[in-house]
Amino acid sequence: MDPSHKPHQAAPASPSAPRPLPVRLVTPTPPISPVPPATPLETPPLPEDGFVGWDAEPDLTLAICEYNVEGNWELPRNLVELSLGGSRRCTISIPGRGLSARHCLLERRKHMLRLHDLDSSHGTFVRSRRLEGSADLSPGDMFTARPITFVCLNDEMRRHRPTLFEILGP
Repeated sequence: MDPSHKPHQAAPASPSAPRPLPVRLVTPTPPISPVPPATPLETPPLPEDGFVGWDAEPDLTLAICEYNVEGNWELPRNLVELSLGGSRRCTISIPGRGLSARHCLLERRKHMLRLHDLDSSHGTFVRSRRLEGSADLSPGDMFTARPITFVCLNDEMRRHRPTLFEILGP
């Protein structure tokens, strides 16, 4: 190589020639996941909107009816105990249908009825089991004072009774 030889230099750029842009390397950063909001220790109550649902008040059994038969027996609110049987002395008297004279007793307990068998000949049944002791009944519950099956009704059920028995079936 010749020491007097200089490497070839590029000609000076003309002022109108485009200049190369400076390049800067940037490393991509992973996306930042959003931070979930802090969960409050206690859920704040809903604002009072004045809505009163159908179940806002006590759901009282106001009547009993024979399953899938027209008519019902009112359960007076002022009576705490109601007897059911074939005797005319019973609060709900159903003579000539096979009930014992004093078959069972319905006792009001706050919003429920408590059913007691009174040592009847054919028994009192709740949920297909012979009643021993007592059972609490709510609207929609069924019980059998053999041979008759009864349904406990609240006011709403009484209004929609035909539909209720269509749903329950034969």
